[in-house]
Amino acid sequence: MNIDPDEVFHKISNAGLEWVNLNAKAKLLEDCEKSELSQIIQEYVKKGSKSMASAESEARADQRTFDYICNKTNARRDSDEAKVKYEAAKTWFEAVRTKAATERQEMRQGG
Repeated sequence: MNIDPDEVFHKISNAGLEWVNLNAKAKLLEDCEKSELSQIIQEYVKKGSKSMASAESEARADQRTFDYICNKTNARRDSDEAKVKYEAAKTWFEAVRTKAATERQEMRQGG
């Protein structure tokens, strides 16, 4: 089996960069969740909610909150999948490298 080191490098690098980008997107959505909810709460306060608790309850039931949470969850899933692909590429390369080293050792020993 001939392995092109440049091709392996690019495959692993691209998988790693995809993971980094998707992880950043997921983290941003996670970090901004409270701000997003606060903006929706403020809309309900301005519309005349009877109390802050009522405005928060309405905001949590709002479709935009549901959509935001779904987007956040999907972004985390995408990031996790990209990490699995990155780790799998690294593991595959290490397995191939180990196999090649073992085969070289066996050839030296006449096996």
